Amino acid sequence: MAENNRIRDYVERFAPSKAATIQNPTEHYSVMFDEYVNRRSQVIAALEPEGVQATAEERANPLLLIGKSRANRRQAEEIAWQEVVLDWYPPEVDESGNPLAD
Repeated sequence: MAENNRIRDYVERFAPSKAATIQNPTEHYSVMFDEYVNRRSQVIAALEPEGVQATAEERANPLLLIGKSRANRRQAEEIAWQEVVLDWYPPEVDESGNPLAD
């Protein structure tokens, strides 16, 4: 639910004119969150395909495997955020609420 609120907070803060046009915000952000989760899962699956075995180096040092997994998950989150949120709601204002230059 926090991620759902993160999406809503971003859109309402940085894309206020587009946020104002959303008819049913609760449903809209719920659908966006589902799309985000699905896209994130797709990217993780592409980065960590089933059946791929750890390398000898990763087996010798499990921290490498953990780090690789964390990096893949972070990359998946960033890709999903870009595609689901930023591509549909590019920022209109900066953190102070001032309009961005075109």
